[in-house]
Amino acid sequence: MLLIPCASPPLLLAHRWLRPRAHNQPPILAEVMAHVVGWSILFEVIGPHLMLTTGDPWNAVAYTCGGTAAFFCWRSGRMRACEERADFDWLAPHYGWMEWLLTARKLERCRAALLQAIPPPRRALVAGQGRGAFVADLLRAHPRLRCTCVDSSAGMLQAACGPNIF
Repeated sequence: MLLIPCASPPLLLAHRWLRPRAHNQPPILAEVMAHVVGWSILFEVIGPHLMLTTGDPWNAVAYTCGGTAAFFCWRSGRMRACEERADFDWLAPHYGWMEWLLTARKLERCRAALLQAIPPPRRALVAGQGRGAFVADLLRAHPRLRCTCVDSSAGMLQAACGPNIF
């Protein structure tokens, strides 16, 4: 359910920079539905042929639900009022239970699936780490790693790192 709300804004910004999109207004319904259809085809039809995964039609339903909710949220006056301050501080206290509710533990398993397979890195930069679950898995897999986390949301950094952040 979070794919469309999370993936569409950066793609629409890229469309704006590359000029096929002439404005920075919230997406119209056709843009949201194009993303729902595109991601559904990519992940549920093409993806299983490229990776060791199976296509799940219920994921396409979840993309549609998330896209619909995001469309109405983006079109609401509340989101327009927040345009100047685009961060996820308001989401930080709820992120953990929302992720658990929406993905069970599948997202967590996917994030950490290949960590043991990569050679031990010395340094890592993690941008937008959310509540820090991936960073914790990364540090467990490679304890000598020096990791830097960057996030636009002080609330998310606080949730991930605790009070000792700088």
